[in-house]
Amino acid sequence: AVIALPELLPDDVEHIQSLRARHDPLHHQRLAPHVTLVFPTPDVEAKLLVAHVKSCVPAVASFAFSLRCAMPVPDPITRR
Repeated sequence: AVIALPELLPDDVEHIQSLRARHDPLHHQRLAPHVTLVFPTPDVEAKLLVAHVKSCVPAVASFAFSLRCAMPVPDPITRR
């Protein structure tokens, strides 16, 4: 997986973590609030993915973005 860790205000982190604790009590503390850019897949070797991401990162500058809405979608594996 490739994730981005956005800079968030403390109140926003608290709100997000409270939602995550309610809906994913087993995993919400494993990672800080994040945006998944590339989901894990068995089709790509981790070593290849890491090398590719490292080669791309220097060409990408930080950028601002806003999430204006979110839609819950059940996980296809756990159906939650």
